[in-house]
Amino acid sequence: MPLSADELERRLRREKIKKTGGDDPVAALRCLGDDLRLQAEIEERIQKIHGSKKPIPGSARIYHDLQLGGDDAFELLEGISKAHGVSFEGFRFDDCFPNETEHLWLMWKARFGFPDHKRKALTFDHLVDVVRRGTWFDPLADI
Repeated sequence: MPLSADELERRLRREKIKKTGGDDPVAALRCLGDDLRLQAEIEERIQKIHGSKKPIPGSARIYHDLQLGGDDAFELLEGISKAHGVSFEGFRFDDCFPNETEHLWLMWKARFGFPDHKRKALTFDHLVDVVRRGTWFDPLADI
């Protein structure tokens, strides 16, 4: 029987705690706290650019769902790179985000039911994973 998304997330967290803290609950909690602070910092950065204080779910796509594109998306990635020392070498901006002029046009099209299917999805969770790793990597293909 397939696991629910919540159960899968709980199991992944337990595994992460085991790997990072082993039998030391203090080390595991410290690692978990660092991880939550990182997520909160990236979420806050996105909220500031987006102009909204709504919580951002992990599955939210930065461009498609949050409508960050063009200069805003560039500002987000540049800020993360500087603040956390993340290398985005190999990342192709145009694959995930339109440029500023194109973004305005595509945003209006999406409001009338014509979403941009050309761009790959970059989710909040994947962006956090990139920051944890310190370098860009392509998300796994949907199975």
